[in-house]
Amino acid sequence: MEIVANVYSLIVGVLFVASGFQKLRLAPMALQTADSLGLPTDRFRLIGFLDAAGGGGLILGIWIPQFGIAAGICLVMLMAGSVGFRLRAKQTGPYVAMDAAFLGLAALAVLVRALA
Repeated sequence: MEIVANVYSLIVGVLFVASGFQKLRLAPMALQTADSLGLPTDRFRLIGFLDAAGGGGLILGIWIPQFGIAAGICLVMLMAGSVGFRLRAKQTGPYVAMDAAFLGLAALAVLVRALA
């Protein structure tokens, strides 16, 4: 089970790091998202930092499992907030589905790491 947890944490961690870096560098698609949500760029960059840090924490959890669990829990809370924020902004469909998928990936990372 530990191998599964390590591989899954690595894959999901890389996804969150990549997503966070897109927000940090204010990629055009990320800027469109920030504008559609009415978020200032400094706050959007903070969210990007939290995404990247959480993904890095999942990867670090390969060697320090408790750190990976903590990072995963933080990502679950971050993504739950993201889903709620999108619903409040009346963005539905693929936007909420993508955030919900990332929420599920983070929750599963916590579960897999805790069971390893």
